[in-house]
Amino acid sequence: MAITDLDIKGRVGDVTFYKRGDKTIIRLNEGISRHQIKYMPNMINNRLNRREFVACSKTASTIYNSFNKILIEISLKYKKSKNNLVKSLRETQQKQKQKLGKRTVKFSFDQSNFNFTNILFDYIVNVEIAGGYGGGTITTDIPKFDANEKLISPTEATHYRFIIPLLKTKDVTFNENLKNYNNIEIIDKQIKFGQLQKTTEETNEETIEFAYTETTGTLIQVIGIAFYKLEGTEYTNLYINNSAKIINIINL
Repeated sequence: MAITDLDIKGRVGDVTFYKRGDKTIIRLNEGISRHQIKYMPNMINNRLNRREFVACSKTASTIYNSFNKILIEISLKYKKSKNNLVKSLRETQQKQKQKLGKRTVKFSFDQSNFNFTNILFDYIVNVEIAGGYGGGTITTDIPKFDANEKLISPTEATHYRFIIPLLKTKDVTFNENLKNYNNIEIIDKQIKFGQLQKTTEETNEETIEFAYTETTGTLIQVIGIAFYKLEGTEYTNLYINNSAKIINIINL
């Protein structure tokens, strides 16, 4: 990019002239046109790999959208806006010293000492869990499934159980400008636990119920999982692959 005193606008070959205030900017047009990719002989590899490029683009879009949902879940839990959350992650990443060639990066941020992997519930638990409410009752339905196939359990884990919190909050509103939920205030919470089950067997169907009498405000229905190691008669929480996600936001 360059600046000239010439009073000119338009395009000459690969050079474009355009106005910015009282100055004329000169820019060289770079990149490859769609026509060149389609017909130039030296672009044959691009044409052959076109499907892979499209698949990569769709994959990147899916990852971005999923990551955005994850940020919303964390922002609700820790009462931080999504923009502040992203800023915290970037600051922490810059503080960490990664060795050249290292591929495993662990994210955590100082404000809450929260391990980023703890919220990837859908990755750890490949099971459709339904949440619903009505008639003064909130239900969480966990279907029967093969834990050995549907769970990504830690190596040492012998048992697991689902943890179901119900958070009572003031009204939760969605900010259309920020594309995020506004900060919420948790008034009260209840927690119930599913059955303690083995990680290598077919599980039992479970239904967890909460009764509610509130007529105003917002209830947030959450599902989590924790893994344990049985040693003798004692169960030790491994705090590995423990995860949670929001399954329902109920505005009364």
